[in-house]
Amino acid sequence: MAEKPTETTGLLSNSASHWNTRVENPYKDEPKHMTWGRRIARSLSKYKWYYPNRDVRAEYEKNLAKTDEEKTRALDFVEVVPPSLDMAWSYFEHITLPRYLVNHKSDKDQFERAQPGRFDVETRLYPVWGTPESELADFGIGVGIYFYMLRVLAVIMLIAGLIHFPMYEYFSSTDYTPPGEDDSFFLKSSAVCAETEWAACPNCTKKDWLMSYPSTLEGFASTSSDGDSEPLTFIKVNDCEIGYMETLPAYIAFIFIVISITLLRKWSRDKEKEIDDAEQTAQDYSVCVMNPPKDARDPEEWREFFVKNFEDCQIACCTIAVDNEELVRALSQRRDYLLQLEMLTPCDIKFNKNNLKEMAEVALPLSLYKWMTAYYNGKQLYKAIVELDKKIEDLSHFSHDCTSVFLSFETEATQQAVLEAFSTRNCSKFCCGKHALPKNLRFRGKHLLNIVEPAEPDSVRWQDLDETRLVRGRFNPL
Repeated sequence: MAEKPTETTGLLSNSASHWNTRVENPYKDEPKHMTWGRRIARSLSKYKWYYPNRDVRAEYEKNLAKTDEEKTRALDFVEVVPPSLDMAWSYFEHITLPRYLVNHKSDKDQFERAQPGRFDVETRLYPVWGTPESELADFGIGVGIYFYMLRVLAVIMLIAGLIHFPMYEYFSSTDYTPPGEDDSFFLKSSAVCAETEWAACPNCTKKDWLMSYPSTLEGFASTSSDGDSEPLTFIKVNDCEIGYMETLPAYIAFIFIVISITLLRKWSRDKEKEIDDAEQTAQDYSVCVMNPPKDARDPEEWREFFVKNFEDCQIACCTIAVDNEELVRALSQRRDYLLQLEMLTPCDIKFNKNNLKEMAEVALPLSLYKWMTAYYNGKQLYKAIVELDKKIEDLSHFSHDCTSVFLSFETEATQQAVLEAFSTRNCSKFCCGKHALPKNLRFRGKHLLNIVEPAEPDSVRWQDLDETRLVRGRFNPL
């Protein structure tokens, strides 16, 4: 039998570990290529206060060393691999975090993103400071645009700050504030004026100062009345003068920012097109039907419609999105409860998803934190799963309406031909109605389809495709 391409590693490095433990790890990670979080976890895992299951592995290996004659308890025959904190970190780094192929050679890309979980070739985490902007498109167009706009905005703000520099210089000079008036470091170059004096203000009242924010009487004073004359009122005013030329840089910077932000919209669209052209994704071969008939749930009907009307049309994939949001959420909730119940199962018992009632009876009690945050215990989870099973069974019998259709073609030319054929302007559709397109391009001979290029698959909110435009518009600001 061929030997598995695995590496025998411990939770800690061999030199740091003081207890013998082995975990089958298919990834050969050097410490210098790990995240700092994993390195710290490795160094702390030798302490039981940090890793309570430290000694579980030793008990497991002791049980494996027993012969069949020595195994007397039922639990001795249950071979459940204890959890490994380092394996969890390894899973996080190789499955969740993006990695690139080390020995990839290409004239087009400096980094080639690796598929999650690959262990047959060497992969590493993307460097935080060494990843060029052109490679950010590997994470999606939105990520590339985000960092591009972040860089452009930083440059715009830097230039705006330099434009303000003459004004900062004036505020820090003795022409604005005499020396010795205010020596605070954090107020240097600011418009705060420390040169003040008291001035008479006959119409000022104490109420005006108490109602303003922040309410204070530090800048208000009045003389006492001697009975024959009214008290005199004084307020504190500053003597700093700001002329037009001193504030001109602020106006110039404001105009510069407005023009730059306006141009940024055009720059971002051009950058988006550049990134989209550089990366071949499913979006470049796909279209989305936004207004399909509610009963058009047969993928074969959609395939025949496009193959019949477009030359050399080959459909690789057809996805029918239906109004089954409640069913999908029920399935997702059931899976979440199932995972919670599995986490409560003792490590010496193998979780059996076909006998959830027994798993609920042997489930561990909740910790104080989970109990205080209203987590379900084993029996409550089992009861919730049973109720969800009934709900899922009832919802499965409904015939759900079709809300949108995604089609992926074999070639990009076919996608462009479809988009061009259905690119009738909205005004033309409004004026001509069904006659805006020829009869052969009308679905079932009567339906005028609104076909657009879809977003990237990872940008689609699949559970909200059945929502109306009003609901989507309400959640967009959030």
